[in-house]
Order: sequence, then structure tokens, then C-alpha cells
Amino acid sequence: MLSQIWRSGFGNISKNIHADLHVCALGSLFAVPFLYFGLILSSKSMILCWIFTFFAVTGCCVNSAVNIDILMSVISVQRRAIATAIQTLISHLFGDAFSPYLIGLISDALRGEFAKFYLVLLLVFGIREFSYLS
Repeated sequence: MLSQIWRSGFGNISKNIHADLHVCALGSLFAVPFLYFGLILSSKSMILCWIFTFFAVTGCCVNSAVNIDILMSVISVQRRAIATAIQTLISHLFGDAFSPYLIGLISDALRGEFAKFYLVLLLVFGIREFSYLS
């Protein structure tokens, strides 16, 4: 909804044709500090960890619907069903199925306190990519 308002220009908000990409970047940018501090505070206070994790996941979830909207605007009508299926398959493959294994590999390789911060680095990389594409 925010990207549609920003894209069409409503009230004092000026039109922006790259609003979808900017909303994705802002959602990721919102999530980075909350994810970082949630990981830092996980050893000190579980309640604060869960609160920060809630806001981090909320910031990351902003991207989901907007990514589908970007996909629908780029792909022709005849190919939208297969494009949505492939996008869902790949996002779940890398997001749900493969990421615990990958995080485990990174954690085993580093065996240190900083293994969990590669998630934050990956999210910062996503912000850079959304900003670069706009």
C-alpha cells in the first residue's frame, strides 16, 4: 500500500516510479538494526531479543508483497503463473530449506561469537541491491 501511494503520488508525496524498490530497501534498512541488536541482546535478555526480532522480521516481511508486485509488473500476462511459481520455489528453497544448513556451515567454519552476524551482512547486501536497482 505504501509503495502504491508513493508510486502514484498522493497528497504531499511526490510521484516516484521506483517506489517499489525504495520500499523494499527501506524495509530491509529498518530490519538491520533490530536484527543486529536482537542478536546482541540474545545472551542478556530473551524478552528484548524477541521484541527486536519481531521488528526485524516485520521489516523483512515488507519486501514479500512488494517483490510479488514487482514481478507482476515486469512479467507478461501469459507467463505470470509460472513466474510466480518459480519465484516462490526459489525463495523458499533459499529462505526456508537451505538457509539453516548454510548458517550451520558458516557457524561451524567460524566457531566464534560473530557467526550469527553474517545474517545482518546479508541483509545489508540486499539493501544495496534494492538501492542499486532503483
